Amino acid sequence: MIEFFTIAFWFYFLVFVIAVFLAFFIPGDLLLRRLNFSLFQRITLGTIVGMVLWGWQGFVFGYLNIRWFSYVYLILFLILWISKYRLSFRQTHFLKRKISFDWYLVSIILFGAILQLTSVWLTGVKTPEGLYFCCGNVADSILNISVTHQLVNHYPPFEPGFYGRYIANYHYWSSLVMGELIRVFSLPLVSVNYQYMTVFISLFLGLSAVVFGQILGIGKVFSRWLVFFVYFGADLVWFLVAIMGGVVNFLQCSRWKADSNSW
Repeated sequence: MIEFFTIAFWFYFLVFVIAVFLAFFIPGDLLLRRLNFSLFQRITLGTIVGMVLWGWQGFVFGYLNIRWFSYVYLILFLILWISKYRLSFRQTHFLKRKISFDWYLVSIILFGAILQLTSVWLTGVKTPEGLYFCCGNVADSILNISVTHQLVNHYPPFEPGFYGRYIANYHYWSSLVMGELIRVFSLPLVSVNYQYMTVFISLFLGLSAVVFGQILGIGKVFSRWLVFFVYFGADLVWFLVAIMGGVVNFLQCSRWKADSNSW
């Protein structure tokens, strides 16, 4: 178990970034290379598409019992990516283009990501008293870690605590994506689940909304509102109810959570 305030934690975070580049971006960028995207759009969409491909390769190679082929997958795509873009790097000057930032959008994405991460980022962090779990269903948080751990070791995954019985009627695609990263790049289990991957998902949620607005050509102002509602739209319901004179009753939500946990 890696403690939060250690060099190892941040070293593995750097390894995670490299893993995302190799496993997500390169395959996705190759798939989208014929489309006329800007560098920002290529990075965002290529990474997202590559993440889906990474899940599929884990699914297919896992069922075929050739999980070692994931290394071949990475090497082949890396070779193809270098060979395809070595010539284009010489012929174009896109890296020298002036990059403009919309600081309003950047601020919304950073603030939205920070708020999202407050409820999950410290989950599973090691403390002197043990592992810290907060702000959600603790049993579910432990189950997610356990499912990812199963996927690191074998595929299809067994039910946590019930060796020999495969998981059925439960979603584990996100755990498969993380499990494959952990297995191939030897990353720490809990840190990937609740620290590294949560930052990645939260940031790319906003970035994908920006790209969506750019492709539609809806303008900066509309894009800002789009990203704003992507991050804050659900919570605004409570404020709108209060503004319209309605009664905001959090007691009912708390009672439902208590009943569901006890059930």
